[in-house]
Amino acid sequence: MARGFAPTRPVVALAALAALLAPTGTDLTAQSPAGRNTISASDVAQALQPAVQLRDSSPRRFRLEERMRYHRVPGVSVAVMQAGHIAWARAWGVADAASARPVDSTTLFQAASISKPLAALTALSLVEERRLSLDAPINRALTTWQLPADSLHRDTMVTLRRLLEHTAGTSVSGFPGYRAAERTPDVAIPSNVSVLDGQGNTPAVRVEREPNRGFAYSGGGYTIVEQAIEDVTGESFAQAAAARVLMPTGMTRSTFAQPLPAARWAEAAHAHDANGAPVPGRWHDYPEQAAAGLWTTPTDLLHLGAHLAAVWRGDVDTGIVSRATLQQMFSHRGDQAGFESYGLGFGITGQGDALSFGHNGGNEGFLSTWVIYPARKEGVAVMTNGERGFALAQEIVRGVAAQLGWPAFGAEVRTAVALADSTLAAYAGRYEREGGGLVIMLAAESGGLRVSSADQSSSRLVAEAGMRDGFFDPGDGQRLVFERDASGRVVSLLAGGRIRLLRR
Repeated sequence: MARGFAPTRPVVALAALAALLAPTGTDLTAQSPAGRNTISASDVAQALQPAVQLRDSSPRRFRLEERMRYHRVPGVSVAVMQAGHIAWARAWGVADAASARPVDSTTLFQAASISKPLAALTALSLVEERRLSLDAPINRALTTWQLPADSLHRDTMVTLRRLLEHTAGTSVSGFPGYRAAERTPDVAIPSNVSVLDGQGNTPAVRVEREPNRGFAYSGGGYTIVEQAIEDVTGESFAQAAAARVLMPTGMTRSTFAQPLPAARWAEAAHAHDANGAPVPGRWHDYPEQAAAGLWTTPTDLLHLGAHLAAVWRGDVDTGIVSRATLQQMFSHRGDQAGFESYGLGFGITGQGDALSFGHNGGNEGFLSTWVIYPARKEGVAVMTNGERGFALAQEIVRGVAAQLGWPAFGAEVRTAVALADSTLAAYAGRYEREGGGLVIMLAAESGGLRVSSADQSSSRLVAEAGMRDGFFDPGDGQRLVFERDASGRVVSLLAGGRIRLLRR
């Protein structure tokens, strides 16, 4: 499923909940200011950071290769930008666990929801040409397909602006992709219109809530944007995005082609599951290109980030979109508890010189993150080919943030307290997510709780000082609050304030 700035789908144990809830950035302060002007690949590889540092304990630092083994991620590719240029790009591990083919800095990864900012840039370039409108009903731009009208005329309230900022009220948060048992050149995937009408493997894209009434992440909305781009240009989305975003910004290795052409299969990393085993068919295909279809590298993402940052600063006169358009795209929108701010296609943290933009992405077996600080001329992109790669990518970003002194993305300091086994017994048991899809087991262990899932992954929870029934995972920072019934018995837990699991 395409996973983006905040909402994602379950993975494993509490890592599942962390990926479900994690934003592109946090309002946390890096633990130490930049102590030097540059950082190397070796610096980063030896200083990954957890989401939480425990008060009154020595700061924890991780080594990259150790964390790759821990998270069962076969390969990771990283690029870092400093002084407005790519300082270095390096990869570790393998592109394919079955053949042990090494991953390198030119290896292609699926970017998943990092596709969305590029789709937004493509659409906004057409707005600047007055071929699309930000605030007119999107149906005016659609000729091949129309968003069906409803009795409340909500379809007329669905605009490009609202689709890009996830406030249009459209359905289908993400897509699972199409799996091939054997990878062959003639893999068949549905057309964009078929996806929109629910003839693929997801429901039809429709308006399911009142537009402009809050943030609700919708990959389906971006599929409507994709169709609008194709209808007004007469080109495929892949062609339009390549001409307007990829080629002008130096993303020469990147493509939105779906399926990936057979001639490029040897360049691509293979997807791996939560245990590090290869996904059948090497990877899933995503006809929902604007929402999830980009193949790229961290280097290419930083080429784009450097270009946008230069336009935003006013260092260049022309860009793929104007400075005024970027200022709109980077404006804070969709503020809501549990989410960081979201602009027109981008996740946003901070303002002014502390502004950062970027996005997370997650397809089946591919997890990535991308962060740019335009005023600081710094950034990082991390791409992985493992289902537990998001936690690893965040640890890498936190390490970069700490070494460069970024105002966000650092580890948070919290206080943990050990509880007696008799107290912990009240929380132990089996918990299932409402509606299914996630089951975890909790057991008392050494003053805290051990959480495990069906794939045998596990992590440890500790009680948080000052919080009634509150726990957190020191590794990924995920907070859980247990809920009690009128008699005082623990009956459920709530993660991030919105993901509920019932005690069975």
